[in-house]
Amino acid sequence: MLRARARNSAAAPELALTQETSGLSGRQLAAGVKALQVLHLDERHNQLLPSDVLCFLRAVGLNPTPDALDVKLRAMKLHHAQSITWGQLTHVWSALLRDVADEEDLLVRAFEFFDKDGNGEISIAELRTTMAELGGLLSDAEIMEFVGLMDVNDDGAIGVRRGRLHGMLNERGFDCQPQQGALSATTASLTK
Repeated sequence: MLRARARNSAAAPELALTQETSGLSGRQLAAGVKALQVLHLDERHNQLLPSDVLCFLRAVGLNPTPDALDVKLRAMKLHHAQSITWGQLTHVWSALLRDVADEEDLLVRAFEFFDKDGNGEISIAELRTTMAELGGLLSDAEIMEFVGLMDVNDDGAIGVRRGRLHGMLNERGFDCQPQQGALSATTASLTK
């Protein structure tokens, strides 16, 4: 029975890693093709090295570490490949874009956890209450220091609108935004 299952799963066709199945929009794909051209990688777009992939991803505004890229390549069973095709690269790119969106959703949910009254702000009292519920993770002095760092308008609360959490954190020195590469600044409107 186990062997039959193994044979059936081995016979199941895998999704082809092509630009058409990547989930990227036409505008994103056009921006990616332009990035390949600007980086002079378009001539060998079906024989990209991991260093080319990192360069491309940085050009389109992402900044994965080599380890993060390796995790994505392993997940797609591409980590032993000598080179990567454009279609495979579009899948890596798409997965990294989903990670950024997932990270923002996670940060928004964490913010909402602390925002006890749901008014879009975390007051000092709400932060104290949540910290106490979590076992007193921060002292009162640390809470005040944190609010001082994160309070952008000096009203004693941390306020944020949905979709702006990354920007607020980035303004305060927390690096959670994709890095803007030279090309991404000019193609940002194409990739949204």
